[in-house]
Amino acid sequence: MRPVTRETRTYSRSALLDAAGKARAKGRHRDAIAEYQKILEYEPDNTDVLGKLAPLLIHVGEPKQAWHAFDACARGYLKKGFVDRAIAVYLMAAEYLPGLSMAWERAARLHLQRRRRAEAVKVLVEGCAVMRTPELQGEARRLLRCVLALEPLHYQARLELADSFLREGRHDDAIAVLDAIAPFHQGRDLQRIRGRMLRARWSTLNVWLWLRAFAFGR
Repeated sequence: MRPVTRETRTYSRSALLDAAGKARAKGRHRDAIAEYQKILEYEPDNTDVLGKLAPLLIHVGEPKQAWHAFDACARGYLKKGFVDRAIAVYLMAAEYLPGLSMAWERAARLHLQRRRRAEAVKVLVEGCAVMRTPELQGEARRLLRCVLALEPLHYQARLELADSFLREGRHDDAIAVLDAIAPFHQGRDLQRIRGRMLRARWSTLNVWLWLRAFAFGR
C-alpha cells in the first residue's frame, strides 16, 4: 500500500477552514491552530490564514510563533501591494505583543515609505505610551530614539526620554535632552521642562530657571 503523504492526501481548504472556525468558536485554540497549520502546509503565503493563526498562538502562550505569523502575514500583503493592510497587521501584532518594539517600528517604516511622516511619528509615540513598565524601558527608549530621528525636537518624546534617564539616575543625560528644547517653548510646556531639569540637578541656576518659567512663562 502506498503511504499517505502530503502529495496523496486529499486537500480541502474549505473543510479545514470550517473545522478551524468551529474549534475556535468553542475555545479549542490548539485544535484550530492545527487546522490552520494544515492549510499552511499547502498555502504557506495564505495571508487570511496567517492573520487568523497569529492571535490564536498568543492565546496558547506562543508569542514568538505568533510574531512570525504576523510578520509573514504582513509580508504577504506587501508582496501583493497592499501596504495599508500590512500596516494594519503590524499594528495588530503590536496590540497583542505591546512590548515588541519591532512591530511598532515596522508599521512606522511602512508609513514613511508612503511618505506619511506624521503617521509614522504617531505610531512610534503610541508604542512608547504602552511601554511604561520598568522591564520595557529599553524597548520604549528605542522607539523614542526613532521618533527623535524623525523629529529631533519632538516635545513629548524628549520629555519621556528624559524621564527614562531620570529613573536610571542618568541626570546629565536627562538635562542634555531637555536643554535642547527649552528655547523653543514657553508657558506650561516650559514649566514642565524646567521642573524636570530641577529634579535632575538641584542648582541655583536650575532653581532660577524654574521660578522664571512659573513667574513669566519663559
